[in-house]
Amino acid sequence: RGGGEGPGARVARATQQFVKLVGWRSGVSYLEEKPSQFTKATTGQRLGTLGLGALNLFGVGFLSALVDFDGHKLAELLTEDPSNQIAALLLPVLQVYAASYVAIPTTRWLLNKRKNGEIAARNEKRMAAAQLLMDAPAAVAEKLESARGAAEKVRVIRGSDIVYSSDRDLIEQNTEGREFDKKLMELDD
Repeated sequence: RGGGEGPGARVARATQQFVKLVGWRSGVSYLEEKPSQFTKATTGQRLGTLGLGALNLFGVGFLSALVDFDGHKLAELLTEDPSNQIAALLLPVLQVYAASYVAIPTTRWLLNKRKNGEIAARNEKRMAAAQLLMDAPAAVAEKLESARGAAEKVRVIRGSDIVYSSDRDLIEQNTEGREFDKKLMELDD
């Protein structure tokens, strides 16, 4: 995933991604959750899918009208041409497929719409909370400024600070640990 880029490039990319997440409305910054996308298909692909679904439903409806399950037409079809027999036997499967072809995406769309409504509600709450903080009394503003100052003093962990890493063999790391212990013992003496 890193593609050989250094830690500085990864931090810069992560910062850019974070900046894209921050929403600005009415001069208030807050972390905005993006709505869930239903599909990444192009408009042409979506229209093709809708056309195929309509053709599928029409075909199954037409075949169902030909194979009337009241008894006499089905019996006639089963005794005639073998291709008619196959069509009559596959009709229930085709009907389930046609119904699923429409029902599954429709259900996903409805669930996605509900999820996006919940996301919009959370975004509104975040914006209201951010606005409340912007309009905070002096005592609260002072505490917020103190917290910002403390956040700037956070120590960044570098590769040299890491004691254990999953990309190296455990035996190699234990050897380094023993060398560290020896150095500590020498300092105590």
